[in-house]
Amino acid sequence: MSREKKMNQRGISVESISRIERKIPQNDSVLTFFDNLEFFLPRIQRVFFLKSSSKSIKRGGHAHKQCNQFLISIKGEIEIFIKDREGGTVDIKLNSMDNCFIPAGLWIDIIMSSDSILMVLCDAQYSEDDYIRQWKNYILDERR
Repeated sequence: MSREKKMNQRGISVESISRIERKIPQNDSVLTFFDNLEFFLPRIQRVFFLKSSSKSIKRGGHAHKQCNQFLISIKGEIEIFIKDREGGTVDIKLNSMDNCFIPAGLWIDIIMSSDSILMVLCDAQYSEDDYIRQWKNYILDERR
């Protein structure tokens, strides 16, 4: 089966990543807003924040089976490295108030610069069963 057919049947590839660009300069500030989030996350079930210390840190190193996530950089520079099972990759750099939507089924690694803050909106409650934490298991996972 060709790569295109596999990607279309599953519908999940690095091409599924989206960003919302809603920034309006106003005097000495910038208004950033997100509307129509139900397109990405019909229900927000969990919100969490990651804050780096005085040095850069690496987070992620996993994929979710069911949980979709909407990431927003609150402060600092955050690099997101995303891979799919067919070898597709996308590298995204988020600066303050930048965002991206990451659907379930993609592998994610994150590097946060020192003193950065990342907010993550999820459409599912935390469940350890939703995580694939080993790259080898991700590649071989039959539930894709």
